Amino acid sequence: MEKRIFKAGKGSTFNDERAQIYGEYLWKIREENGDFLTPEMVVEKAKGKISPIHEFFEWDNSTAAEKYRIWQARYLLGRIEIIIKSDEGDDQVRAFLNISVKSADDGGERGYVTLTDVQENSDYLEIVLENALG
Repeated sequence: MEKRIFKAGKGSTFNDERAQIYGEYLWKIREENGDFLTPEMVVEKAKGKISPIHEFFEWDNSTAAEKYRIWQARYLLGRIEIIIKSDEGDDQVRAFLNISVKSADDGGERGYVTLTDVQENSDYLEIVLENALG
């Protein structure tokens, strides 16, 4: 298994060490869910006190409700970056990309996939290109 290097994105409230821990766990959740993540999945997996991402979330319901934790999950997914090594050098990019999956069955669910997922899945690639082109 290749070693993935995760980093804290600009403006993150956590450091690179935590980004590595969070990134590895988020990657695992993604793999367990058909290479797809939603903020709701992340919050659900964070609820257990032994979860590596539990500490990232506010669990005091007088301070934060479920909607706030969903926002926290989106923030976390948007701030994890990964190092991609190539012959031309290293690039640091977002580890998880937010896309809208267009399906008649689910009414168009939003979720997160990796750059590798986009490269290997023509449906995801089409969605990303449509979003980029406006």
